[in-house]
Amino acid sequence: MDYYSRYYRTLTRGDPATARGITTIARHNVTFSTSPYTTWRRKNDNPMIGVMEGLQFIAGVFYKDEIARIAPNSKLELFTGMSSYGPRCGAQPSQIVDLIRKDRYTRQAVIVLANPGESPTERPCTTSLQFQVSTSLHLMVTVTMRSSDAVWGLPYDLIQFNFMGHVISTCTGYPLGEIIINIGNAHVYESTALKIPRFSMYEFTIPTGPTEIVEWKEWALKLIPTIDYTKAVEIFNIRKVSK
Repeated sequence: MDYYSRYYRTLTRGDPATARGITTIARHNVTFSTSPYTTWRRKNDNPMIGVMEGLQFIAGVFYKDEIARIAPNSKLELFTGMSSYGPRCGAQPSQIVDLIRKDRYTRQAVIVLANPGESPTERPCTTSLQFQVSTSLHLMVTVTMRSSDAVWGLPYDLIQFNFMGHVISTCTGYPLGEIIINIGNAHVYESTALKIPRFSMYEFTIPTGPTEIVEWKEWALKLIPTIDYTKAVEIFNIRKVSK
């Protein structure tokens, strides 16, 4: 059984809980780690959700109409300002780059997505991303999530975490390394807990070139209104990993 299916099966052995009227099977305080430029796909998924969210993350925007364009059959009511990370970033990515450029040992390079001034019910699933340079001189990304669904969430989130990690990597000059995700509540829906999907590992490539955050923002803004699946496969070389 592949790595992601094992992760999924582990969650199905968790504890039942009802959140917002929906029963899930969950485990608490889970750590998921992966190599860079990797995600997992299942039948009938739509990786364009992760690509579009990743581009909007970089650009610092939230365009729901563009999400509807590339994923018209998705539950569009789930895409809100709360779940969109781009506008929450503000000037933080530039500040992160400056910190790492000045001190590769910094422990302060953290993008915080949750706003303490908003109601806890309005805060995003992902609360922060920390960037650290390892002893091997790679950029490690440590993500903290309060909640993560293994089918409808994490595979797409992995794409956008990679997108932001790649941007910080190219701007600081440290190759992107391991992505580690600490999840407070990792879950699957009870209705699908016994129907373990078959996941396949996919890799992708993100173009290099820009070395400043403003240039990456411009790149993403240009792609957002024109990107589709065919173009995404070409630009990002989205490919299944042979076993």
